[in-house]
Amino acid sequence: MYQTAASARDEKSPIHVQKKDMLELPPDDNSFGCVFAYHVIYHGDILGVQKIINELGGC
Repeated sequence: MYQTAASARDEKSPIHVQKKDMLELPPDDNSFGCVFAYHVIYHGDILGVQKIINELGGC
């Protein structure tokens, strides 16, 4: 995450990187353009995993 943020700054890219709790994503639709969850989702319980999958559009 920190390397991504640094690279975005170096390239003058309009990327805004934030670290958030996967169960507390912004509630408003279209409030973010991308979610990167690498080796994370399976750490939740079944209800948490279902919530995240539903929030991400059923990916």
